[in-house]
Amino acid sequence: MEEGLTEIGEFAFSNTKLQSVVLPSSIRTIEASAFGSCSKLETITLNEGLQIIKNEAFSWSELTSITLPSTITSVGERAFEKCSCLAAVSLNEGLQSIGDFAFDSAKSLTEIAIPSTVTDMDESVFNGCTELTAVKFESNAPEAYENEKAGVVHGSSYGVSYTVYYHEGATGFTPDDWCGYDTAIW
Repeated sequence: MEEGLTEIGEFAFSNTKLQSVVLPSSIRTIEASAFGSCSKLETITLNEGLQIIKNEAFSWSELTSITLPSTITSVGERAFEKCSCLAAVSLNEGLQSIGDFAFDSAKSLTEIAIPSTVTDMDESVFNGCTELTAVKFESNAPEAYENEKAGVVHGSSYGVSYTVYYHEGATGFTPDDWCGYDTAIW
């Protein structure tokens, strides 16, 4: 990929045998399914300046870790769905929105920290993350989790039972149990 390119288009590298990718510094958007179904893709280096990762951008890949740069504001629905080898995820301050089922069935993921800037996400983000034991919030509880008035059964309804960690003084959390998840101060 050449410097100057600002977007990686829909399905651009989908279902290819790429193993490793380094994005040029000019990339701002990764469109839907751009690297979807890349069954050999193990590493990608995302550039500072990247702002948006759209739906299913890396779904069904073999990524083992991902670090989102501080310039990312949005991760689309199912962006890392079925990335079963994804064991390490670093979400940086600046991220505001994590789409539904973004990490669906990332079965190697054991813990994740949610930056204070994230205000839009719900518990479906971690559907099927069966090894997930800790979701650590840097700030207040995202309101979207609190769907109880809509009749949503929390916790085990998404096949996971992690502990929600939050800082003392953070609002929206409840001691011992929050939306069906055990809670603890960290």
